[in-house]
Amino acid sequence: MPQRHSKNNNDLAFFTYEEKRKLGYGTQRERLGKDSIKPFDACCLCLKPLIDPLACPKGHTFCKECILECLLAQKKDIKRKLIAHDSQKKQEKEEEEEKLVLQKSKELDAFDQQNHGAVPQYYDRSGSQDKNGFHGANSVKTTSFEEEALRTMKAFWLPSATPEATVKVDAPSTDTICPEGQEKLKLKSLFPISFTEENARQKSSKSVEKSYICPSCKSNLTNTMSLVAISTCGHVFCKKCSDKFIATDKNLGPLWNFWKDKKNLQSKESLVVGTGKIVDRISLPDLTIEVTKRRLALLGAGALSTVLLNSSSADAEEVPKNYRSYVDANDGYSYLYPADWRDFDFLGHDSAFKDRNVQLQSVRVAFIPTQKTDIRDLGPMDEAIFNLVTEVYAAPNQIPTIYEMQERTVDGRNYWTFEYDLEAPGYGVSAFATVAIGNGRYYTLIVTANERRWSRLRNRLKVVADSFKIYDLNA
Repeated sequence: MPQRHSKNNNDLAFFTYEEKRKLGYGTQRERLGKDSIKPFDACCLCLKPLIDPLACPKGHTFCKECILECLLAQKKDIKRKLIAHDSQKKQEKEEEEEKLVLQKSKELDAFDQQNHGAVPQYYDRSGSQDKNGFHGANSVKTTSFEEEALRTMKAFWLPSATPEATVKVDAPSTDTICPEGQEKLKLKSLFPISFTEENARQKSSKSVEKSYICPSCKSNLTNTMSLVAISTCGHVFCKKCSDKFIATDKNLGPLWNFWKDKKNLQSKESLVVGTGKIVDRISLPDLTIEVTKRRLALLGAGALSTVLLNSSSADAEEVPKNYRSYVDANDGYSYLYPADWRDFDFLGHDSAFKDRNVQLQSVRVAFIPTQKTDIRDLGPMDEAIFNLVTEVYAAPNQIPTIYEMQERTVDGRNYWTFEYDLEAPGYGVSAFATVAIGNGRYYTLIVTANERRWSRLRNRLKVVADSFKIYDLNA
């Protein structure tokens, strides 16, 4: 008689592979398809391609609108929980006060019963007595015993004996968290990132979807690669290029390796000036010694020349309130800066001062050799300033906007002062710049601030830009 294998496929003395897989016992493995993995350029909240991307310190990427809505919703939820917690504490305090009042009333009743319970009251003396001549039991005491018995009765099926689950609201945390990594996250810790899009000429296929490449090795970025985002500029590199070309310093963050080579120092200085990055301290030993010695010499010469110039009746000028004057007699220039700013070393610049609290608020001066004798030798002011801002000051991911240009003449020397903005995804910088030529040098003074604080600081920083002057070193 033939066996029915489909009915008796589970009566073996051992477990088959199929039976183990159905039971879910042991390590489970599943081959996931492409659709089950989030693309690297997708938002962790909406799972759509990133729009104005922001990244947290742990590397999770979000759309700017999505993460702002998420953090705002968390703030509202925290506020609601704080209100509920405060109301609960208030209710617990009221219940505690009611318990104290009830306990005091019980103590007073017990004291009254103890002192006056044995002596019959006037209205009870004419009452009936039992056959033994004793008064009956106190009805109040009997009633209290009955209430206590009812309270402790274990008849759980009665509505009065049903246990009550107290809903307790714990004190909520006031910190917003990352929706992806569950670590603490603040809005100011987010930084914008920018992917380098592949050009139409570089594309190997005619796909409509955007494809991104590493700006260093030009290889296509995919989910199989480890990516690194630079927090200072926002560019995204592949892990191989990051390990090969970018060095991490504890004080400065990412530093390019070719800073160590003095031959490439000039090109890096021009890049730093153009992007407007502020570097407080150089940790490389050879550069630290040179910059430190240079700054000490400038400070001594500047302080001495300030005293000499202020004592001269011909060149002395009154320093406005809340400002200080910096004069460099060796290099032939001077300018005013806010009194609460402090001196610091800015790579590629001769002198620099910045705000003690907000590092984007700074003023810096740099100069380079030139064969020209006047600023007008650069050409028309509009065209020269436009080329200067768009090609030198603005980084590839920044959009420059020029608002105002003016020319002034002091002691026969021409100065150009102009106002401009550099906008990038997620942040922007506003600045005044004053350029002039003298002593065979091309001088540049730039005073910057965050665009959100620019409206409050504009008039104050305009004084700094207009105060820049060049002195003749041959005199």
